[in-house]
Amino acid sequence: MGIRYFLLFYSRTLKISIPVGVLVVYLARMESVMIEDALKTGLQWFPVLGLGLDALFRLVFRKKEFYFYHNGSWSVWGLYLSSFILSVFISLILHLIFKLTMQWY
Repeated sequence: MGIRYFLLFYSRTLKISIPVGVLVVYLARMESVMIEDALKTGLQWFPVLGLGLDALFRLVFRKKEFYFYHNGSWSVWGLYLSSFILSVFISLILHLIFKLTMQWY
């Protein structure tokens, strides 16, 4: 039951994390960096910046939303720590997939 609450929370954090990752890649690309370096930068900063902005937004504007997750026995720190670990894991998997399948990466 608790894993459903976590997956719901994580899917909601992706609404901010993915656009932030794309923005980081775009900004890195504007600095006349090659696309593979920009993609590496985006994958490195996706978990940190995306979750940081999501935490800031939720802790400032949507504090009452966390009572919903307490029903699944999740604390605020537990949710964000688990989300960070999952995001880092996804980022590493994507990095390895790109490295193994694409020669330009």
